[in-house]
Amino acid sequence: LVAKCAPQSEFLPLMIHGRPRGGFVPLPTRNETYAQQTLGIIVADWFVNRVNHFSDYPDVYNQRYWYYDQWYRTGGPAFLMLGGEGAQDPSWLQQEDLEWIQLAKQHGAMLFLLEHRYYGQSRPTPDMSTVNLWTLSSAQAIEDTAAFIIGMKAKFPQLANVPWVTFGGSYA
Repeated sequence: LVAKCAPQSEFLPLMIHGRPRGGFVPLPTRNETYAQQTLGIIVADWFVNRVNHFSDYPDVYNQRYWYYDQWYRTGGPAFLMLGGEGAQDPSWLQQEDLEWIQLAKQHGAMLFLLEHRYYGQSRPTPDMSTVNLWTLSSAQAIEDTAAFIIGMKAKFPQLANVPWVTFGGSYA
């Protein structure tokens, strides 16, 4: 059944390291008109995060994120979508029919999308060899999230004393 539903290539396996190509959660269906309207408003940026939050190890890496303030109202909350086991895409900020977008509009929230360490372009190590996966853990990802929120509160002072609500799929 899976082979009939997913497009196949003679050069790419259906599963890579035990998971489907592109992750377990598909991108939302794109509304091209809305996507074009929001193209210049969604901001992509990098957050400097620690490779290891549990030691004095000084190395840092760039963690990719996006933010969107289309519906933000003064005093409104911050909504943070935590990326799962795949590269993230601003499509998650562009689809008005997604529940978290509806809630953002209703509550005047600023939206953030944070890519998970080791996925997409958020790479703490130069390659994905086994020896370099030593900080790929849920504990490190939780600390990434906490550091990100602290960093965004400093970058956006209007979010320093408002509720932060996290969303996610998969294990996020």
